[in-house]
Amino acid sequence: MRSLLATLLLIGTMTCRMAEAQTQSCSPVGTWTDDYGYTYQINQQLTGSVAVVGCGGLWSLSVSGTNPFTATATNPAPSGTCAASFTMVMTFSATSCDSASGTWTNSAGYSGTDTWTRTTGLKILAPVSAATYPIATPVPFDATGADNVPIDWNLALTYTTSGGRGPFTNSSTLTTSSGVTQTRTFNAMGGQLTATATQNASTDRTVVTITGITISADDITNRLVGLYAGGSTPHLLTGIAQRESSYAQFSQLTLYGQSALWPRESFDGGSHIGLMQMPVSMQMAWDWMANTQGGAALFKQKLTFATRFETRIRNAHPGLPALTGTQSENMALVFYGPYATSSLTGQYYDAACVGGTGAQCTGGQWQWIVNTAGNGNGVGYADAIRSLMH
Repeated sequence: MRSLLATLLLIGTMTCRMAEAQTQSCSPVGTWTDDYGYTYQINQQLTGSVAVVGCGGLWSLSVSGTNPFTATATNPAPSGTCAASFTMVMTFSATSCDSASGTWTNSAGYSGTDTWTRTTGLKILAPVSAATYPIATPVPFDATGADNVPIDWNLALTYTTSGGRGPFTNSSTLTTSSGVTQTRTFNAMGGQLTATATQNASTDRTVVTITGITISADDITNRLVGLYAGGSTPHLLTGIAQRESSYAQFSQLTLYGQSALWPRESFDGGSHIGLMQMPVSMQMAWDWMANTQGGAALFKQKLTFATRFETRIRNAHPGLPALTGTQSENMALVFYGPYATSSLTGQYYDAACVGGTGAQCTGGQWQWIVNTAGNGNGVGYADAIRSLMH
């Protein structure tokens, strides 16, 4: 009797445990993947996101109910090929809270079946690998993993020109929680961004690119005129920018496998960069305000050089008059461009004896002449800049 009673009690206990397993309280909170390759992230507030392959990236997600539960995803950018929303009604497996199956319908009138599987490892949901983000655009960082455990991010940004100049790097960090998105804006820097997320011993990584933007010609003109407003020719820097970069900080180029707007490079693969073709650096490549500021400062330095050379030439030719402000700018333009030289006879202007003879110009007067004979390329460069001013 005792043996039979013990057996009955054991059977009863097993039956209760099986019934308990089948009626366990399951929560949809967590990270799920489904038969279509979508990744669902559901937080404690029963909202979240779903990474929809090929249709706009992250869709917002709202969940209601327990078992079954209903999950509705909303497309942030509906189109003719991607539905505005879809709704899933899912029931947990009788033996596991990490599996659910059910049906779906979408706003276009289609329906089907699906199975979800809960994942426990760390997974980056955003930014999506191979995505591109223009500078100054907030980049989302979102990863799912264990609840109540910080997710640490290391953000490594690298820029190298097409000719291998660099690399120029920037590193930063941030910390998120599972299923909570933070954004980071990259100003005055760009290139290839490697984002590595770590939680406990689990790591995931994604690689995206930060690319350039279009800057309006009016903004460029206003900036350059403002930087040289006190000059003899206030619009002179606009001519330099047109000659050096075709008035573009960024131009179409393929880098890191992405055809996009990248910093405007010099002909040698980027030793000089941007609007004013400054020596390449992360800042000069990506910050057009710094690039134009640097160009204005460089030209003013060249004006100083022009004054020194003018003094030397005048000392060698007594009676040679002082250059006007515009003439000094022409001398400085030669120093700014690719035909600069330290030779006194290789500047924009040279001294010529008019009405006299000999090394001392006896009986005549020294005058300035445009030095096409001594540096025709330099003269042509300076004249082209004046013809290209905005």
